[in-house]
Amino acid sequence: MALKDFYFKIILKSLAIFLVSFAMLLIYIQFPAQVTFDETHYIPAAQALWLKQNNINWEHPLLAKYLIGAGIQILGDRPLGWRIMSALFGSLTLVAMYHWARVIFQNERSAWLVVLLTISNHLFYVQSRIAMLEPFMVAFIVWALVFFSSCWKQELSPSSIRLRLWLTGAMLGLSISCKWFGLIPWALCLGMAICFYLFRSWKVTFKESRETDWYQESYFQGIKLRDWWVAFLVLPVTLYVLTYLPLVLGPNFSVSDFLALHKKMWEGQKHVAGFHRYTSHWTDWVWLKRPVWYAFHKEGSPSEWVRGVILLGNPVLMWGGLVAVAFSLWAWVRWRLRAAFLIALPYLAFVLCWTLIPRKISFYYYYYPAGLVLGLAIVFVFDYFRRSPFEAWVKRLETALVILSFAVFIYFFPILAAFKIPLETFRRWMWLQSWI
Repeated sequence: MALKDFYFKIILKSLAIFLVSFAMLLIYIQFPAQVTFDETHYIPAAQALWLKQNNINWEHPLLAKYLIGAGIQILGDRPLGWRIMSALFGSLTLVAMYHWARVIFQNERSAWLVVLLTISNHLFYVQSRIAMLEPFMVAFIVWALVFFSSCWKQELSPSSIRLRLWLTGAMLGLSISCKWFGLIPWALCLGMAICFYLFRSWKVTFKESRETDWYQESYFQGIKLRDWWVAFLVLPVTLYVLTYLPLVLGPNFSVSDFLALHKKMWEGQKHVAGFHRYTSHWTDWVWLKRPVWYAFHKEGSPSEWVRGVILLGNPVLMWGGLVAVAFSLWAWVRWRLRAAFLIALPYLAFVLCWTLIPRKISFYYYYYPAGLVLGLAIVFVFDYFRRSPFEAWVKRLETALVILSFAVFIYFFPILAAFKIPLETFRRWMWLQSWI
């Protein structure tokens, strides 16, 4: 009975996070009233897929576009219809962040801190309110990491671990079905598993981290090679192929067309041509040097008003998170802390992969997955020092940081949510010249 009560409370908390965040994301979601930034590609593509017309956005897989189209089918060809599914999956992402934090930190305080920092993360807010591929892809990625991270428990039975691995594979397959970037967390999870087999000594508690002796701890007991094959090959590939069934079963598309399309997609990713004013490099994203103006629409006469949407990470989290990631990496290398391992490696993978991905044009919104991990890294630092003689001071600092993060979020809110503001006042938010 106690276990049932526990799960019931978890479900209620998850539902509360979902409903509150969903309501928050819907505020002013009808603005901008025009199709903006990459919505110009994905909204027409989504409509064409649902009308069984051509696959006009052949550069990317189909699932996210089907989901965007579902919102349009339900609520109509208008801003709310375009963006409703992004908001829904944004809320699911926040619920996933709560569960990921619970798995990593194993305490409610840290989990709720991650929720609060994620809500006040501009990347999360803006990306959950635009009809692009990222809201869907990232939701599946975070849920995959929730299930994979939950496997790292010594007390789990083989059947429980196997189920979690299968759920991980399913989420990874769905993320790849939205955008090929989903291959990065797929490779990350495999790499993390390999790291486990290479470094079998782990210290779980912070008390143990201050001891000098190593000890052996076993994970993935009873898991066979075939379980890994099912989780990381059979399930992802099957789900990916299934998303193409509506095309394959159509009159003008064959299996050979399916194969030719993917060759074309790969070539297209390698040879993206042209120049965009918001093109940036991964080093720009890390230091918050080059954001993206998704919209900047003038209103009134003579254009005295503007509605703007800027994708600009919360400076408190973006800059403070870098220090926290460095500490997390050090804590893993120095003490083999499992929590540090499950935070530092995803961040590094999501950032450093862009040194290898053969794409000539890149934008700040590619930093979205890594930007979410920064909140976990910051909470890791607090969680570590909370278990020290300075616990009372650490809790005060936690509260102060959350307040500061929300204060900055509220300050930037008019240009995150497309409020109508006097034209020249937008410069008050441009702390750096490169932000304009």
